[in-house]
Amino acid sequence: MINQKVTGLRYSKDNWFTCIDTVVLTDKYLSTNAKNVFFALCMLAGFGYRSCSPSTEQVADITCNSVNKVLWLYQELENRGLIVREGDTIHLIGYNAPCYNEDEEGA
Repeated sequence: MINQKVTGLRYSKDNWFTCIDTVVLTDKYLSTNAKNVFFALCMLAGFGYRSCSPSTEQVADITCNSVNKVLWLYQELENRGLIVREGDTIHLIGYNAPCYNEDEEGA
């Protein structure tokens, strides 16, 4: 059995997957790098949670981006209404974001 060290995650040996909102993954208006950052945030939040408090450096390391690029991608996610940053905490809105409201046109 491979011994793996997982730090900074809400980790359980019974839970080796990450859930990501399908609409975010298939959003044709969202860049691939922004999707990767959202995916990393979902992983860091853990299954069943909708917020996390990762360092920008941690997200940059996971997604193979620079810190400045991650900050720019956070802005892209915020502009789509997919995340809300509140101090050090990032809230994942995802599927419930206004850009996915079926009543709105051009989403």
